[in-house]
Amino acid sequence: MTASLDQIVVQHGTDPSFVRVASDEGRVYLGERRGGRPLLFDGRTGEPTNAGAAKPPGVVDILLALHGELLAGLLGRLFIAIVGLTALISIISGVVVYAPFASDRPFGDIRKSRGRPLAWLDRHNVAGIAIAAWLTVVAVTGFMNAIEKPLFTLWRAQIGGFLPKIAAGGKAIGPDQALSSARAAAPDMLFETVIFPGPAPGIAGYYLVWGEGTRPLTSRLTAPVAVNAANGAAVGNGALPMPWYLRALDVSRPLHFGDYGGLPLKMIWALLDLVAILVLGSGLYLWAARRRRRRSPDRVGLSDQTHMSEAAE
Repeated sequence: MTASLDQIVVQHGTDPSFVRVASDEGRVYLGERRGGRPLLFDGRTGEPTNAGAAKPPGVVDILLALHGELLAGLLGRLFIAIVGLTALISIISGVVVYAPFASDRPFGDIRKSRGRPLAWLDRHNVAGIAIAAWLTVVAVTGFMNAIEKPLFTLWRAQIGGFLPKIAAGGKAIGPDQALSSARAAAPDMLFETVIFPGPAPGIAGYYLVWGEGTRPLTSRLTAPVAVNAANGAAVGNGALPMPWYLRALDVSRPLHFGDYGGLPLKMIWALLDLVAILVLGSGLYLWAARRRRRRSPDRVGLSDQTHMSEAAE
Protein backbone atom coordinates (compact mmCIF):
# COMPACT_ATOMS: atom_id res chain seq x y z
CA MET A 1 0.00 0.00 0.00
CA THR A 2 1.74 3.15 -1.23
CA ALA A 3 -1.18 5.50 -1.87
CA SER A 4 -1.00 8.88 -0.14
CA LEU A 5 -3.99 9.35 2.17
CA ASP A 6 -3.35 13.09 2.24
CA GLN A 7 -3.59 13.28 -1.53
CA ILE A 8 -6.77 11.22 -1.65
CA VAL A 9 -8.43 13.44 0.94
CA VAL A 10 -7.32 16.70 -0.72
CA GLN A 11 -8.46 15.63 -4.16
CA HIS A 12 -11.69 13.83 -3.32
CA GLY A 13 -12.80 14.67 0.24
CA THR A 14 -15.19 17.51 1.01
CA ASP A 15 -15.87 16.88 4.69
CA PRO A 16 -14.10 13.59 5.47
CA SER A 17 -15.11 11.52 8.45
CA PHE A 18 -12.66 8.64 8.16
CA VAL A 19 -10.15 6.99 5.87
CA ARG A 20 -9.46 3.28 6.08
CA VAL A 21 -6.50 1.43 4.64
CA ALA A 22 -7.70 -2.09 3.82
CA SER A 23 -4.36 -3.76 3.08
CA ASP A 24 -5.93 -7.19 2.64
CA GLU A 25 -8.18 -5.81 -0.12
CA GLY A 26 -5.66 -3.44 -1.70
CA ARG A 27 -8.10 -0.56 -1.24
CA VAL A 28 -8.55 2.70 0.59
CA TYR A 29 -12.00 3.75 1.84
CA LEU A 30 -12.91 7.41 2.29
CA GLY A 31 -16.04 8.23 4.30
CA GLU A 32 -17.84 11.58 4.43
CA ARG A 33 -19.72 13.07 7.37
CA ARG A 34 -22.83 13.44 5.24
CA GLY A 35 -23.03 9.66 5.12
CA GLY A 36 -23.55 7.46 2.11
CA ARG A 37 -21.35 4.68 0.79
CA PRO A 38 -17.60 5.28 1.21
CA LEU A 39 -15.54 6.20 -1.85
CA LEU A 40 -13.10 3.51 -2.99
CA PHE A 41 -9.51 4.02 -4.17
CA ASP A 42 -6.73 1.78 -5.39
CA GLY A 43 -4.36 1.12 -2.49
CA ARG A 44 -1.24 1.45 -4.65
CA THR A 45 -2.01 4.37 -6.94
CA GLY A 46 -4.67 6.25 -4.99
CA GLU A 47 -6.84 6.39 -8.11
CA PRO A 48 -10.62 6.12 -7.69
CA THR A 49 -12.13 2.75 -8.42
CA ASN A 50 -15.77 1.96 -8.99
CA ALA A 51 -15.34 -1.71 -8.16
CA GLY A 52 -18.26 -2.49 -5.90
CA ALA A 53 -19.06 1.18 -5.25
CA ALA A 54 -22.07 1.38 -7.53
CA LYS A 55 -23.55 -1.96 -6.56
CA PRO A 56 -26.77 -1.81 -4.57
CA PRO A 57 -26.78 -3.54 -1.19
CA GLY A 58 -26.93 -7.31 -1.56
CA VAL A 59 -29.25 -9.71 0.19
CA VAL A 60 -26.74 -10.35 2.97
CA ASP A 61 -26.24 -6.59 3.49
CA ILE A 62 -29.99 -6.05 3.75
CA LEU A 63 -30.45 -8.97 6.14
CA LEU A 64 -27.58 -7.74 8.30
CA ALA A 65 -29.09 -4.25 8.48
CA LEU A 66 -32.50 -5.74 9.24
CA HIS A 67 -31.03 -7.95 11.94
CA GLY A 68 -29.01 -5.18 13.55
CA GLU A 69 -31.29 -2.16 13.36
CA LEU A 70 -34.55 -3.14 11.58
CA LEU A 71 -33.62 -0.59 8.89
CA ALA A 72 -34.57 2.10 11.42
CA GLY A 73 -31.19 3.46 12.55
CA LEU A 74 -30.62 4.14 16.23
CA LEU A 75 -34.27 3.60 17.20
CA GLY A 76 -34.13 0.18 15.58
CA ARG A 77 -30.95 -0.67 17.47
CA LEU A 78 -32.50 0.37 20.78
CA PHE A 79 -35.56 -1.77 20.03
CA ILE A 80 -33.26 -4.72 19.24
CA ALA A 81 -31.51 -4.11 22.59
CA ILE A 82 -34.87 -4.35 24.39
CA VAL A 83 -35.64 -7.56 22.49
CA GLY A 84 -32.27 -8.96 23.61
CA LEU A 85 -33.05 -8.18 27.25
CA THR A 86 -36.51 -9.75 27.06
CA ALA A 87 -35.01 -12.82 25.39
CA LEU A 88 -32.49 -13.12 28.24
CA ILE A 89 -35.29 -12.84 30.82
CA SER A 90 -37.28 -15.47 28.93
CA ILE A 91 -34.32 -17.88 28.89
CA ILE A 92 -33.64 -17.47 32.61
CA SER A 93 -37.30 -17.82 33.55
CA GLY A 94 -37.61 -20.90 31.32
CA VAL A 95 -34.72 -22.59 33.09
CA VAL A 96 -36.20 -21.74 36.51
CA VAL A 97 -39.64 -23.08 35.55
CA TYR A 98 -38.34 -26.23 33.88
CA ALA A 99 -35.87 -27.26 36.58
CA PRO A 100 -38.44 -28.68 39.10
CA PHE A 101 -40.22 -30.65 36.36
CA ALA A 102 -36.98 -32.19 35.08
CA SER A 103 -35.50 -33.10 38.45
CA ASP A 104 -36.97 -36.63 38.56
CA ARG A 105 -36.97 -37.40 34.82
CA PRO A 106 -34.16 -38.51 32.51
CA PHE A 107 -32.85 -35.82 30.20
CA GLY A 108 -34.42 -36.00 26.75
CA ASP A 109 -37.50 -37.91 27.89
CA ILE A 110 -40.35 -37.38 25.37
CA ARG A 111 -43.76 -38.62 26.47
CA LYS A 112 -45.16 -39.60 23.06
CA SER A 113 -47.87 -41.82 24.53
CA ARG A 114 -49.54 -38.89 26.32
CA GLY A 115 -50.64 -37.11 23.17
CA ARG A 116 -49.20 -34.69 20.64
CA PRO A 117 -49.38 -31.44 22.71
CA LEU A 118 -47.49 -32.99 25.62
CA ALA A 119 -44.88 -34.51 23.30
CA TRP A 120 -44.38 -31.12 21.66
CA LEU A 121 -44.03 -29.55 25.10
CA ASP A 122 -41.30 -32.04 25.99
CA ARG A 123 -39.45 -31.47 22.70
CA HIS A 124 -39.69 -27.70 23.21
CA ASN A 125 -38.33 -27.95 26.77
CA VAL A 126 -35.52 -30.37 25.95
CA ALA A 127 -34.34 -28.39 22.91
CA GLY A 128 -34.56 -25.12 24.82
CA ILE A 129 -32.58 -26.44 27.80
CA ALA A 130 -29.98 -28.00 25.49
CA ILE A 131 -29.13 -24.66 23.88
CA ALA A 132 -29.94 -22.40 26.85
CA ALA A 133 -26.29 -21.48 27.42
CA TRP A 134 -25.77 -20.64 23.75
CA LEU A 135 -29.01 -18.64 23.64
CA THR A 136 -27.82 -16.69 26.68
CA VAL A 137 -24.54 -15.85 24.93
CA VAL A 138 -26.38 -14.74 21.78
CA ALA A 139 -28.87 -12.60 23.75
CA VAL A 140 -26.17 -10.87 25.83
CA THR A 141 -23.82 -10.25 22.90
CA GLY A 142 -26.72 -9.12 20.72
CA PHE A 143 -27.68 -6.58 23.39
CA MET A 144 -24.10 -5.31 23.55
CA ASN A 145 -23.89 -4.94 19.77
CA ALA A 146 -27.21 -3.11 19.66
CA ILE A 147 -26.06 -0.41 22.11
CA GLU A 148 -22.70 0.10 20.37
CA LYS A 149 -23.40 3.73 19.41
CA PRO A 150 -24.51 4.85 22.90
CA LEU A 151 -21.44 3.13 24.38
CA PHE A 152 -19.09 4.95 22.01
CA THR A 153 -20.91 8.24 22.68
CA LEU A 154 -20.29 7.71 26.40
CA TRP A 155 -16.64 6.86 25.77
CA ARG A 156 -16.05 9.92 23.57
CA ALA A 157 -17.50 12.17 26.26
CA GLN A 158 -15.20 10.61 28.84
CA ILE A 159 -12.04 10.61 26.71
CA GLY A 160 -12.75 14.12 25.42
CA GLY A 161 -12.47 15.41 28.97
CA PHE A 162 -9.25 13.48 29.51
CA LEU A 163 -7.38 14.77 26.43
CA PRO A 164 -5.65 18.16 26.66
CA LYS A 165 -7.55 20.95 24.98
CA ILE A 166 -6.13 22.17 21.67
CA ALA A 167 -6.38 25.81 20.69
CA ALA A 168 -8.55 26.52 17.66
CA GLY A 169 -6.70 26.77 14.38
CA GLY A 170 -7.67 23.77 12.34
CA LYS A 171 -5.68 20.74 11.27
CA ALA A 172 -1.99 21.20 10.56
CA ILE A 173 -1.28 17.56 9.71
CA GLY A 174 -2.97 15.03 7.47
CA PRO A 175 -3.99 11.40 7.93
CA ASP A 176 -0.62 10.12 6.64
CA GLN A 177 1.25 11.70 9.54
CA ALA A 178 -1.47 10.69 12.00
CA LEU A 179 -1.14 7.08 10.87
CA SER A 180 2.66 7.25 11.08
CA SER A 181 2.54 8.71 14.61
CA ALA A 182 0.15 5.97 15.77
CA ARG A 183 2.38 3.22 14.37
CA ALA A 184 5.39 4.71 16.13
CA ALA A 185 3.50 5.01 19.42
CA ALA A 186 2.16 1.44 19.36
CA PRO A 187 4.35 -0.70 17.08
CA ASP A 188 2.74 -3.93 18.31
CA MET A 189 -0.64 -2.99 16.79
CA LEU A 190 -2.06 -3.02 13.28
CA PHE A 191 -3.60 0.33 12.33
CA GLU A 192 -6.01 0.78 9.44
CA THR A 193 -8.65 3.41 10.26
CA VAL A 194 -8.06 7.14 10.80
CA ILE A 195 -11.01 9.10 12.26
CA PHE A 196 -10.82 12.82 11.51
CA PRO A 197 -11.14 15.50 14.20
CA GLY A 198 -14.59 16.95 14.71
CA PRO A 199 -18.07 15.66 15.54
CA ALA A 200 -18.87 12.01 16.13
CA PRO A 201 -17.30 9.63 15.51
CA GLY A 202 -14.32 11.96 16.02
CA ILE A 203 -13.08 14.21 18.83
CA ALA A 204 -12.30 17.90 18.43
CA GLY A 205 -8.60 18.59 17.86
CA TYR A 206 -7.47 14.97 17.57
CA TYR A 207 -7.16 12.25 15.00
CA LEU A 208 -8.25 8.88 16.39
CA VAL A 209 -6.21 6.17 14.69
CA TRP A 210 -7.86 2.82 15.44
CA GLY A 211 -5.89 -0.39 15.52
CA GLU A 212 -6.05 -3.94 16.77
CA GLY A 213 -3.64 -6.44 18.26
CA THR A 214 -1.48 -8.61 16.05
CA ARG A 215 -1.61 -11.76 18.19
CA PRO A 216 -4.41 -14.36 18.10
CA LEU A 217 -5.65 -13.38 21.56
CA THR A 218 -5.58 -9.63 20.83
CA SER A 219 -6.62 -9.54 17.17
CA ARG A 220 -10.23 -8.79 18.16
CA LEU A 221 -9.35 -6.12 20.72
CA THR A 222 -9.36 -2.60 19.29
CA ALA A 223 -8.01 0.66 20.68
CA PRO A 224 -7.14 4.10 19.27
CA VAL A 225 -4.08 6.29 19.45
CA ALA A 226 -5.03 9.96 19.84
CA VAL A 227 -2.85 12.14 17.62
CA ASN A 228 -2.72 15.91 18.08
CA ALA A 229 -4.05 17.39 14.83
CA ALA A 230 -1.92 20.52 15.28
CA ASN A 231 1.54 19.00 15.72
CA GLY A 232 1.16 15.26 15.02
CA ALA A 233 2.22 14.15 18.51
CA ALA A 234 0.62 11.00 19.90
CA VAL A 235 -0.97 11.30 23.33
CA GLY A 236 0.60 9.08 25.99
CA ASN A 237 2.89 6.13 25.44
CA GLY A 238 0.62 4.10 23.20
CA ALA A 239 -3.04 3.33 22.60
CA LEU A 240 -5.62 4.93 24.86
CA PRO A 241 -6.88 2.73 27.71
CA MET A 242 -10.25 1.20 26.88
CA PRO A 243 -13.07 0.87 29.45
CA TRP A 244 -14.54 -2.51 30.33
CA TYR A 245 -17.75 -1.95 28.38
CA LEU A 246 -15.89 -1.38 25.09
CA ARG A 247 -13.74 -4.43 25.79
CA ALA A 248 -16.97 -6.39 26.29
CA LEU A 249 -18.21 -4.98 22.98
CA ASP A 250 -15.02 -6.10 21.21
CA VAL A 251 -15.64 -9.65 22.44
CA SER A 252 -19.37 -9.50 21.68
CA ARG A 253 -19.03 -8.64 17.98
CA PRO A 254 -17.37 -11.84 16.77
CA LEU A 255 -18.93 -14.08 19.43
CA HIS A 256 -22.46 -13.09 18.40
CA PHE A 257 -21.87 -14.13 14.79
CA GLY A 258 -19.50 -17.04 15.45
CA ASP A 259 -16.48 -15.35 13.86
CA TYR A 260 -13.86 -16.68 16.28
CA GLY A 261 -13.29 -20.11 14.80
CA GLY A 262 -13.68 -19.61 11.07
CA LEU A 263 -16.05 -21.73 8.98
CA PRO A 264 -16.40 -24.68 11.43
CA LEU A 265 -17.71 -22.42 14.20
CA LYS A 266 -19.99 -20.61 11.75
CA MET A 267 -21.51 -23.97 10.76
CA ILE A 268 -22.07 -24.82 14.44
CA TRP A 269 -23.68 -21.41 14.95
CA ALA A 270 -25.93 -22.02 11.94
CA LEU A 271 -27.01 -25.40 13.34
CA LEU A 272 -27.76 -23.86 16.73
CA ASP A 273 -29.74 -21.13 14.94
CA LEU A 274 -31.91 -23.81 13.32
CA VAL A 275 -32.52 -25.42 16.71
CA ALA A 276 -33.44 -22.00 18.13
CA ILE A 277 -35.94 -21.51 15.30
CA LEU A 278 -37.48 -24.90 16.11
CA VAL A 279 -37.75 -23.91 19.78
CA LEU A 280 -39.47 -20.67 18.80
CA GLY A 281 -41.80 -22.47 16.39
CA SER A 282 -42.74 -25.12 18.94
CA GLY A 283 -43.35 -22.40 21.51
CA LEU A 284 -45.76 -20.66 19.15
CA TYR A 285 -47.48 -23.99 18.43
CA LEU A 286 -47.94 -24.68 22.15
CA TRP A 287 -49.25 -21.17 22.75
CA ALA A 288 -51.78 -21.51 19.93
CA ALA A 289 -52.82 -24.99 21.11
CA ARG A 290 -53.40 -23.68 24.64
CA ARG A 291 -55.58 -20.86 23.33
CA ARG A 292 -57.67 -23.36 21.37
CA ARG A 293 -58.15 -25.51 24.47
CA ARG A 294 -59.24 -22.50 26.49
CA ARG A 295 -61.88 -21.66 23.89
CA SER A 296 -63.09 -25.25 23.53
CA PRO A 297 -66.44 -25.89 25.37
CA ASP A 298 -65.19 -29.13 26.93
CA ARG A 299 -62.19 -27.28 28.32
CA VAL A 300 -63.94 -24.35 29.96
CA GLY A 301 -62.94 -24.06 33.59
CA LEU A 302 -59.58 -25.80 33.23
CA SER A 303 -56.75 -23.61 34.47
CA ASP A 304 -53.18 -23.26 33.36
CA GLN A 305 -52.20 -24.86 36.67
CA THR A 306 -54.03 -28.01 35.70
CA HIS A 307 -52.23 -28.08 32.36
CA MET A 308 -48.85 -27.61 34.02
CA SER A 309 -49.63 -30.39 36.50
CA GLU A 310 -50.36 -32.72 33.64
CA ALA A 311 -47.10 -31.76 31.97
CA ALA A 312 -45.15 -32.46 35.14
CA GLU A 313 -46.47 -36.00 35.54
